[in-house]
This record gives sequence, C-alpha cells and structure tokens, in this order.
Amino acid sequence: MGATDGIVRPVAAIVVSIPFPPGQGRGEFQTRTWGDFRERADERARAAGAHALALSYLGRDDEALVEFRSTLPALAAAERWNAYASVLNGIGGCLLRIGRPQEARREYARALRQVSRQARPAVHAFIRANLARALFQAGRYEEAARAFENASTLFAAQGARADELSMALFRVEALARCGALEEARRSFAVFAIAGRSTLDPDLLESLETVLRGDIPDADLLARLRGRAETQLADRLRRAS
Repeated sequence: MGATDGIVRPVAAIVVSIPFPPGQGRGEFQTRTWGDFRERADERARAAGAHALALSYLGRDDEALVEFRSTLPALAAAERWNAYASVLNGIGGCLLRIGRPQEARREYARALRQVSRQARPAVHAFIRANLARALFQAGRYEEAARAFENASTLFAAQGARADELSMALFRVEALARCGALEEARRSFAVFAIAGRSTLDPDLLESLETVLRGDIPDADLLARLRGRAETQLADRLRRAS
C-alpha cells in the first residue's frame, strides 16, 4: 500500500461534492479547494510540529513522540512529503534518546523512502547519519560501520567537512567495537591525516593509543570520539 492510499482519494471526493460558487467551474474550484485544504493542513502540522520540538528540547520525548505522530495524517493527506520525512526524522530522534533504537531505525528508513537524494541531498545525508547512529546504538556495529561510511561519503560530496569527518570517526569506533581492529586502525590513519589540521594533537594521539590495544577501552574510545566531534563542529563550522 502506498503512502497516499486511503488518504488522498477521500479528500478528492469531498471536494467534488461541494457546490461550485457562481462563476467558477469544477476544475477551478477543485484547485482552489485543494489548495485551501493543503494550506490548513500545513498550518496544523506546523503548529503541532513546533510544539513537539519544544517538548523534545525540554527532554519530554515521550510527549513529543505523540505530538510528532499526530502531524503525520494531515501531512500525508496534503501530500507534504518533505515535511512528512522531517517529522519521521524527529520521531527517530525521540526514539533514540529514550533508548528505542530499533524503532528509530524503522522510522529513519521510512523517512528515506520519502526523501530524494537528488532533490534534497543535505536532508538525505542527515537522515542517513541518524540511521547509522540508530544501528550503532542498537549494537549492530558492522552495519553501523557501513552506514557511517555511506553518510561520510554523502557529506563529503556536499563539502560538509565537519559532518564528513565525524561520520568517519564514528565508523572507526564501530569497527573497533565489532572486533575489526586492523580495519579500524587503517581507517583511523586516514582520518588522522584529514583531521590533524583541526584536532588537537594530544587528542589524536590518545585515540591512536586506545586503538593500539588488543582490546580497546570502548568507554574511553567513545569519550575521545565525543571530544573530537565537538572540536570538529566548533572549529570547522566556525571557519565556514
């Protein structure tokens, strides 16, 4: 079943059942009524979406989930698929923060089906990155490593250097966690060359030292990766 099945067709039936105002033919009236419907749906969805974001920022993700989901029927009925995908992305974020990564992964996968990489490359890349994070949080490290590599490539194509390098480092951690240490070390060597002009030398050295061990300290690696992400975001985005 497609996303519009059972949603758009009843709306069309309502439109044609309303008497036409004087001086307007069927086609003109349908167009105007459909436009009014979409505008009203947009207004309702924007209001609910703004409330959901506010709840999420306050850490009330369970409530935000309900609010985000309440916007989906109106957006689907109005065929606002870009906004629909953005809401699914918001739902995925809430699910990740409350520890439900498998459900988050499904929502991100749904969002990707609505977003064209060609039409909205930045949004597509961010949803890919979020999907990789969901796989990582679910402990599916091999899949996450592939997903992070994909997201890094997408960000590189857009010149989003901070996000590109952040995904590359996340991939290193995912590889280390799934036991692919040699590949993790090779990937980190490539990352270190790319990041040495941005990251503190002692941070790069600490990351290399952790990865050198036979069984890397996962918690320490995660903390160091978090520090590196912060530096990349602060320094590269500030410079852009």
